This record gives sequence, structure tokens and C-alpha cells, in this order.
Amino acid sequence: MNAGQGQVLQLSAPVVVTQPPVYSRPPLREWSTGIFGCFEDMPSCCLGFWCGTIGYPCYLSNKLGESCCLPICVCGSTWLIALRVKLRTEHNIMGDIMDDSSKASWCYHCTMCQLSREHDHIQALQALQT
Repeated sequence: MNAGQGQVLQLSAPVVVTQPPVYSRPPLREWSTGIFGCFEDMPSCCLGFWCGTIGYPCYLSNKLGESCCLPICVCGSTWLIALRVKLRTEHNIMGDIMDDSSKASWCYHCTMCQLSREHDHIQALQALQT
């Protein structure tokens, strides 16, 4: 007989016994230092100012886990915007792409130094946790 003539087809479906755990992101936090916090890390700021065209950008890209060729291959401040967005999103730092873009475009050297300080801050926190 077929199902249309009064018979009921029963299909067995798997039963979910437990729900997978729900993972939530940690709350957003502020940057550890402000954009003009150069006096908190004078060596970084001096390097950023005196070698801020090629040397320091290559060093910073490498420090943040990217190719040291990034600042050479990507024109203008776009490479710095990308690094700032990467660091901010990976470590749940408050902000948005407009803030990243304006700081990288108008405060180029200060932004590089802030990224270096933030990376050092994150590394120090991770060292304390281990």
C-alpha cells in the first residue's frame, strides 16, 4: 500500500540529548594607552618618529605577525589601518573602522607607536597568565 491510502509513514530522526556549549566573546575593552601615549614608551616613539617611513613600519608589521613587506606593498596608510583593525578585533578592543582609518591617516606615527605599546601590553598579560 502507499502512504496516501490511510497508512502513516514514520520517519525516525535523531534526538538531540545535549546542546552544544554557547561561547561568548569577552567584553570589549579600551586600548591600554591612548593614541598620544608616547611618553609611556619613549624608545618606540623615537623609532617611530626617526624611522617611521620604512624601517619602523616593517618592524611593526613583523612584530604583529605579518610580513615585513606589508608597508612596502600596500600603499599609503592602508597597511596601518589593516594592522589596527586586526589587533583591535583579535583582542576585543573598542573602536570601529572609521576611528582606525582616521587615526592611521592623521596620526600615522602615533598610531604605529600605540600598536607597538598595545602588542607589548598583550604580551605582558599573556606572560602573567602562564
